[in-house]
Amino acid sequence: MAKKAQADYNTPIQHLANVTTTGPTSFTGTVERVIFNRGLFFIVAVSVEDANFEWDTDKITVTGQLGEVNEGDQYEFDGRVVDNPCYGLQFNSNGCHAVLPHTAKTLTRFLRGRHLPLNHVATAARQIFDHFGKEAVNHLLEQPTDLAEIKTMDAADQQILIKLFKQLSFGSSTSQIIQRLKGLGFSERFVNLIFDQYGTRALQILDDNPYQYAVDLQEWGLTFLMVDQIAQESLGIAGDDARRIQGALLCLADDLTNQQGALMCKFPNYYNRLSNV
Repeated sequence: MAKKAQADYNTPIQHLANVTTTGPTSFTGTVERVIFNRGLFFIVAVSVEDANFEWDTDKITVTGQLGEVNEGDQYEFDGRVVDNPCYGLQFNSNGCHAVLPHTAKTLTRFLRGRHLPLNHVATAARQIFDHFGKEAVNHLLEQPTDLAEIKTMDAADQQILIKLFKQLSFGSSTSQIIQRLKGLGFSERFVNLIFDQYGTRALQILDDNPYQYAVDLQEWGLTFLMVDQIAQESLGIAGDDARRIQGALLCLADDLTNQQGALMCKFPNYYNRLSNV
């Protein structure tokens, strides 16, 4: 039986001799507490539920570029166990993805973790799996309005859940997003900026219109020329593609606006005279 982890996450825990660092591995667990977060980087306390390595406590500290994690949600973490010189054994993750609730019990826990104003949480979860079967959550992610088929569900709960499933995203995992962006040539700084801007929609935006990156993030240094090189060389965007032309015009307009603003700050009297002409 796993021993309880101590609450002070800054104090190293004495582990059994067979619990040590690992190569690439993974585990499934529920995020109990976000200890630190800046951009993509997180430090979280996770309850260990199913691990592919030896572990002797009920919790583990996970660090790394995780993107978006919510307390109370279950995730599969990829990475390795490392020995931090200050904090002892931790799991250094290169990404994670949310685990879909697959039973009424796990869906109940998932919904409670989101603190929704539901009147009958457990009843609603049971009704969902009774009606849609074991693929209930997958079904509702694609067709959230099908919840209306459950005539016995509390009407207020039904509307809250329809709204929730419309907003949920269990698409590309953070590690997939990071790996693809880095593979295209984006630096770690720009990967962080892109994820901060779009979250798990980052790859959808990239595939729909990569020039949106430049339009939205030009002021942070991600220029049209940088995105254009990736778009043409790696994504097969043609030189006369409408998205490319529109992106160039929008970025140019933004550049001109910023230049005019700088000149107005430097020569305010000149622009005041122009405005009176």
